Formats: sequence, C-alpha cells, structure tokens
Amino acid sequence: MHRPVAALAAITAVVALGAAPAAASTTSTYRGDLTARLAKEWHDPALATSVVATMSPGLITSLMARVPAHAVATSAFFDYTPPRVPAKSVHSVLAFAFGWRVGANGAIEAGPVNQALAATTMAFVRAHPRVHVYAQTGIAETLIGEGAKGVVTIAGPIGANGQPGYIDTLDVARQAMAKAEAAGVTLGTVGVIAFRDHAARASAAAQKAGLSAGVPSGVVLPQTYDPESAQASTRTRGAYLVSDLLGRLIGD
Repeated sequence: MHRPVAALAAITAVVALGAAPAAASTTSTYRGDLTARLAKEWHDPALATSVVATMSPGLITSLMARVPAHAVATSAFFDYTPPRVPAKSVHSVLAFAFGWRVGANGAIEAGPVNQALAATTMAFVRAHPRVHVYAQTGIAETLIGEGAKGVVTIAGPIGANGQPGYIDTLDVARQAMAKAEAAGVTLGTVGVIAFRDHAARASAAAQKAGLSAGVPSGVVLPQTYDPESAQASTRTRGAYLVSDLLGRLIGD
C-alpha cells in the first residue's frame, strides 16, 4: 500500500523546508535534464514536463543531493523499466497490491487493479504450477477466492477506520521472506508481479531485501489506473508518479 495523500504532502513539506535552495540557473538546468529523463522513462513528455514544473525548489535541491546533475541521465534512481528474469527460472512469485476500493457497505474491496494483478498472477501460476505465491491482501484474497492453493497473504496494519494502513514496498518483501523462512521455504528467484509503474520500485525493494528478483519474462503487467481507488495517489498516473518519486527519495 502507498502513503496516503496527507502523509505525502507532509513529506513534501519536510523535504522542501529541509533543503537549502540551489542557484536558480543550476536548478533550471537540473529541471530540464530531469524532465528529459522522466519523459524517456515514462514515455510521456507532457506528463514529465508538468510534474517537474510543479516540483518545489526544496524538492529539486533534495533530488540534486541524491542524484547529482551529471548522473540524471543514467542513474538507476530514475529507472521505471523493471528488470526481467527468465520465467522458467522463477521459484516464487511476490505480488504487490496497488490501491483498493471501499464498497457501498463500507467494506474493503480489492478493486479492478488488484483483480487484474491477481489475474496476471494466476495466469503465471497456471503456466508454472510449482511456484510459491506470496501476495498482498487484495490480490491474495482474489486468488484464494478463485481456488488458488497455497497462497501466502502479506498483510499490512488495519487503521482505526477499518481501512488498510500503510506498509512500504520493502516491508512487503521482508514479510514474504520472514514467512518463507518460518515455513522452511526457499524463495529462490522471485518473480515480481506489480502494477506497471510500480514494478521497477517493487523489484528494487525485493532486491534490497536480498532477493534475486524481477518481472518474469513474457508477463504483461496491468497499467490501467482506477479513478475510484480509495488511495488518491493510485487514481491517476500523474498522482502516482509524484508519490513514487517521493517514496524513492525517502527510501520506502
């Protein structure tokens, strides 16, 4: 699950206040280079231009501290193309959720994006029936409801309002590792199933946790946003990509 909008706004404010502004000419050049890199990564020059134009001077300065100007064009920090692993080498699948919905009765629902992620996971498991499956709640519940066996659920906290609390991408990977270890399961090469724009960071988090991980070759990841998602940051591509950059910056 991703950080709620209020938390993202707070993070943005902290970043902006905590960074000493760089010279205007330097930040202008950096903005131009950053726009070019994100336009290439996102395959959407107009969106990249819009997002970078609205970044605060403090946020730009913080990004400059993380990725120097000379590295903007090449740094893995701005990669949005996930690594791939051969499908036949995958021993385990780790499926990352993306948003959720609240039903008319107030109940939490997986929503169409997580249903699509579950369908993608199910298709891969049917083609590779011996893999172990670890999936976040919305995906796991859908898989189990469709008769999938042996699915291990990765759950985050539930807030006082009954809605899912925040669990960062790295914690999802670590929780899967802990559950596998407790069950005596060797994860081996991990196939990451995630929303298309989230897949690079999800794979990076799994690798940071110590896993050999990437999106299985041949798998087409869901990429259609849900405008009715309960998480505002997952309703549109622009909103998500801004939150994703902030998440990369603070290391979640």
